[in-house]
Amino acid sequence: MFGLGNRKKNTAAGFAGVSIQSDGVAVACVDRSQSPPELRLCRHFPLDAPVTLDEVLRTAAGERTLAGYPASVILGADDFSLMLLEKPPVADEELRAAVQWKIRDLIDFPVEEAVIDVLSIPGGRNEMVYVVAARQAVVREQIQRLEQAGFALEVVDIPEMAQCNLAGLLAEDEGGVAMLSLRGTSGLFTITRAGTLYLSRRLETGLDELAPDTGLDLPGDEADEEGLSLDAISSEQR
Repeated sequence: MFGLGNRKKNTAAGFAGVSIQSDGVAVACVDRSQSPPELRLCRHFPLDAPVTLDEVLRTAAGERTLAGYPASVILGADDFSLMLLEKPPVADEELRAAVQWKIRDLIDFPVEEAVIDVLSIPGGRNEMVYVVAARQAVVREQIQRLEQAGFALEVVDIPEMAQCNLAGLLAEDEGGVAMLSLRGTSGLFTITRAGTLYLSRRLETGLDELAPDTGLDLPGDEADEEGLSLDAISSEQR
């Protein structure tokens, strides 16, 4: 189920994206029967004690707008590693096994406990790949939590590919799109073209630092939903 980006095609009319955050659960739902796709729901469900995360997820899954729609969940930035490596000289079907050896010393847990996906970057003299690695236990926990809450989970994805696929909805995607998303204390910058992620950079500056200088009034929930619009409309849009 650790399918990244647009690899797993889905023909359902709608698709839901879920992002579990420290202060709650953000959910977006897109109607793909419209042209361009229409955002039907974008909501943050707060996590306030004594309510548990599982209870918040069940409430979110019960939204009528989401009824019957397949869903994806976006891993948090601390839940995975994204590494840019030179592509091993092997056949595509052997690529995952080959990169396991290359990332063994680049992650802080045994590679045998990792779930891995590989994103190719075409062009250039030295062909490169992005390698995504996450702990199997973390991915399993996300899957179990969402399925038990009632979501029809189909994809576990990452913010970088969510932005890549959101950019893919734009006419400018064929020429290349630079995209910046900001949360309270962090940000993500990506450069994509024709559905391919070419560059990803995480930022340590977010809306909390920018808002005082710009005079913007950005309440917490609205800022969360701005980030959600990039995180939760994920891989199934293409």
